[in-house]
Amino acid sequence: MANHADLQAARLAFLPSLNITGLLGFNAFKGSLLFNPGSIAYNALGGLAAPIFNRKGLKAGQKRFEAASIESLYAYNKAILTGFQEVSTSLKKIENTKKISDFKKQEVDVLQLAVITSRDLFTTGYATYLEIITAQKNVLEAELALTEVQKDQHLALIDLYRSLGGGWE
Repeated sequence: MANHADLQAARLAFLPSLNITGLLGFNAFKGSLLFNPGSIAYNALGGLAAPIFNRKGLKAGQKRFEAASIESLYAYNKAILTGFQEVSTSLKKIENTKKISDFKKQEVDVLQLAVITSRDLFTTGYATYLEIITAQKNVLEAELALTEVQKDQHLALIDLYRSLGGGWE
């Protein structure tokens, strides 16, 4: 909006302007010309003729504001695309971590059954105590991996919240 307003101002600068001030145009560099009636006419003529003589400068200003307007449009489009990409990436990450979390839960359940089985085998004399400890170690590692995946899932939710415009405050 601001760039559009600047562009409009650059276009309107091509139009002649007549400014009415409290001095009535009685201003000059020499005291003898201060109250000369011609100084009023010269002041008005300068405001009306300035766009004619300063046309190249006004055109350059207009082109600069047009370029700034296009640049801001591209920056806006880039911000929109970046936001869409961040939201899409966050949603996919949440979906993927949910699937991984489900698999890790299944892995933990199966490894807990392995601990129960290794205890049963130990009590019947078909396994050593080292096998029970190894099975328990595997369960703990799987639970830690599950916790890590759940942490990633929560971080993906936070990234989604940020991508949608949420903040910390």
